[in-house]
Amino acid sequence: MAAGGKSRDERVARERARAYQARRALHEASRRRRVRDNTIAAVAGGILILLLAAGAATGAAEVRLLLRRTRRARAVAQPHPDREPERSAALLPDPPRDGFAQSDPVTRDDAPTGPSEGAY
Repeated sequence: MAAGGKSRDERVARERARAYQARRALHEASRRRRVRDNTIAAVAGGILILLLAAGAATGAAEVRLLLRRTRRARAVAQPHPDREPERSAALLPDPPRDGFAQSDPVTRDDAPTGPSEGAY
C-alpha cells in the first residue's frame, strides 16, 4: 500500500510541476508581450509628438504668413482716413433683386447708324 501512495504523491507532484511550468511560461509570454507593446507605443508616441511639433512649427509659420496677407489685403481694401475714398464703388449700380439684369429699354436712337458713330 505504501508503494501505491508514493506513486500517487509522485504523480500529484508531477502535475503540480507541470502546472507551475505552464503558469511560468504563460506569465513570461505575457511579460514579453507587454514589453513589446510598451516599446511600440513609446516609439509611436514619440513619432506622434515629433510630427505634432513639426506641424505646429510649420502651421505657426503658415498662420503668420496668412495673417500677414490678410493685413495687407485689409490695408488695400480700407483706404487711409486722410485719403479721399474711391469713387468707383459708388458708381456701380445696385445688383438686381430678382436675379435678372435691369436695363433701360433700347430705342432706335440708341443704336449706331453708321461707321462714324460707333467707331473709336
